[in-house]
This record gives sequence, C-alpha cells and structure tokens, in this order.
Amino acid sequence: MKSSQSIPVAAFQQDAIRISFENSEAILSLQGQALVALKLGDHTVMPRVMLGQKNYAGELLAPWPNRIRRGKYVFEGVEYQLPINEERGNALHGLMSNTKAEVSFQSQEAVTLRTILQPQAYFPWKFEITTTYKIGQTGLEVRHTAKNLSGSAAPIGLGAHPYFDAPAGSRILVKASRVARQEPDLIPVSYGPIQSVGLDSDMPILIEDLSLDNQFIELEEVSGRSKATLTYADGSGFDLWQEGAKYLMIYTAENFAWESGLGPAIAIEPQTCSADAFNNGQGLEVLATGESFGFSWGVKPI
Repeated sequence: MKSSQSIPVAAFQQDAIRISFENSEAILSLQGQALVALKLGDHTVMPRVMLGQKNYAGELLAPWPNRIRRGKYVFEGVEYQLPINEERGNALHGLMSNTKAEVSFQSQEAVTLRTILQPQAYFPWKFEITTTYKIGQTGLEVRHTAKNLSGSAAPIGLGAHPYFDAPAGSRILVKASRVARQEPDLIPVSYGPIQSVGLDSDMPILIEDLSLDNQFIELEEVSGRSKATLTYADGSGFDLWQEGAKYLMIYTAENFAWESGLGPAIAIEPQTCSADAFNNGQGLEVLATGESFGFSWGVKPI
C-alpha cells in the first residue's frame, strides 16, 4: 500500500471537495457525486484517479447500476430505449455521470451532495439523489439515498463504483457463496460457486492471479453487514462493508488510469440490485411518489 502526504485538491477540477479527520482524508467530485481519492491514516488506498476517463471511477450509479441489456426495458406495460454507452451494446451505470451535484451540507469531516435527476423520454421520472460521505476514526462511511419526486411509481437501483490500489502481493477475500455465470455482454444467466472464478470465501487470493468482472450474490452477513477484505503485502488493508445492498460487483484492471499513470486496480462495487434489474426484477425497488430508499457502505482499515 502506498504511503502519502495530503492529497492535493488542485490536481482535480475546481469543484473537488476535501473532507478529513486527523491524518485521514477523502476527495469528492461534484461530477457524479464521485469519490476520487482516499487516504486512511498513513496509507493511500485510493490514489488520485484520472478524471475525464469513461470508467465511472468512484461515481454513484443511479438510477441503475451495472447494465441494462441492449438498453431496453418495460415498466408498467411501456417499453423504453435507453442510450447505449458500452461497446457490448448495453446501457451502462445509470445517468449520474454527466450530472453535477450541489452541496447541501459540509463540515470538515462530512459532506452531503444532492442531485436532481430530471425526467427523460427513456427514463420519465424525477428523482432526488443524495450521498453523504463521512470520514472518522473508523474510516470512511457513505450513505446513498434516492427519493421519487415523480407523480407516479418509478423503478430504481443504486450502486457504488470505487476503485482501489492493488499493487503486487495484494489479496482479496470475498465473503459470498455464488458468482454470476455471464453471457459475453456480462449479463448473468446463472450462478455457480465462487471457486469457479478462482476465489475462496475462506481464503484471501492474490489479485494478480485473478481476472474478474463478475457479480456476486448470497453475501455472508454479520449484524446486517457483508464485506470484502483487501490486504496488502505489508499486512495492512481494509474491509469494504455494505449494508442494505445484496449484490457485489468486482472488477480487476491491470492498467487503470490513475493520475500518476497506468497501474493495477480493483473495483469493489456494492449494489442494491442485479445487472439488468429493470428486466429481471432482481433487487429492483419500485418507489411510490414521495418514497425513498438507500444503502450504506464504507471502508474500514484493518
């Protein structure tokens, strides 16, 4: 794990925000309500990401995470066609990427970002999307919430998309029973044991030996929380925990666009619903007018 002094906000666009507690800090971008850098104590677990890359790094994924197959879905008897933004022919990662949030609360240790998603022909509902980031003694805590401001019921799913440093010797432990077997477009068609992708729910596995872009289900929960654990060669590491989200996506990258240059990374992505949830309904929330739902996750040093 890399050691670091303070993360320079100047490296980001002018709308970047820093929150800090003692010698820990996070940097957020108003664009997509994204977490773009994270330092916990003496260790930088998320180096500065290269903003402007179309990898959705750190962004909140709403009103759906993951993929909608071919961008098509039917809701209450009406068929919709979402914009296709992936070479596999799917609608990827929702509509937050091109939106800019406003700050509704800020202190030294916390910030709440608020975005209004306006109705579109392909998603004709209005949502208030908020994210609160808080950093403290136990690391980073995040809460995402969606509220239906429309005059009718609306479908919604949420997800997070943080990327973390994964230098040589890093290991990942995923406490889950099953992993998606996917078509080439990465839409799950069935599920098998996590050993089928080289993981073990009881043993950390070297990340450099893995090639993952997979959805996990049947997450092991303790007191309502599930977790994945990343450990570094020096024995340090962190738990990424999630609460109120039953799905987890993990993606490994050998050449991720950190601001300092290309390097290894792993995305550990809590999600409230399955890929293609607008069609298969797995984990999909349908909110009445005025209703809200959300989930929490965080990064806790070990």
